[in-house]
Amino acid sequence: MDVSICRGIWFIHGKDLGEVYNDLTDNQKKNIIKEISKIQKKVSSLPVMEYYGYTHSDKNESFTKWIDYLKNLNLRSKKRIKQNEILNSEACDTVTKIMNTLENYFETVKPVPFLDDITTKNVLIFIRIKWIIK
Repeated sequence: MDVSICRGIWFIHGKDLGEVYNDLTDNQKKNIIKEISKIQKKVSSLPVMEYYGYTHSDKNESFTKWIDYLKNLNLRSKKRIKQNEILNSEACDTVTKIMNTLENYFETVKPVPFLDDITTKNVLIFIRIKWIIK
C-alpha cells in the first residue's frame, strides 16, 4: 500500500472512487457502503464535541450551533456555484429557507464526530440513489 503523511494527515494513494465506480460490481458497491458505515459507526462512538466543524483542518471553522455550520456550508456552495456559472445559485436561497423552518430540529443535533471526506464526497449518496432509481 502506498501511503504518505502530509502535515499530520495520512494519505493512501490510489484511484478515486469516481474513476473506478463504473467498473465495480453491485456487490463491491454494497460492500463499500457496509465498510464506510462500520467506520463511521466507530468514529461516532468517540466523545461528542463541544462545537460543529472540523477538528484538524486548515479551514479552522467551528460553530456553536449546527444550523450556523449548515448555513456556512450553504453560503460557500452559493459562492462556488456563482463562480462556476453552471447552476442557478437561487437554489441555495431555497435551501436557506428550508433550513430556517427546521431550526428547532437542528437545535437537537449533537456534534457527533464523523469522517467528512468519506461521507460527503458522494460515496453513499450516489450509490444509494442509483439503487433507489433502479
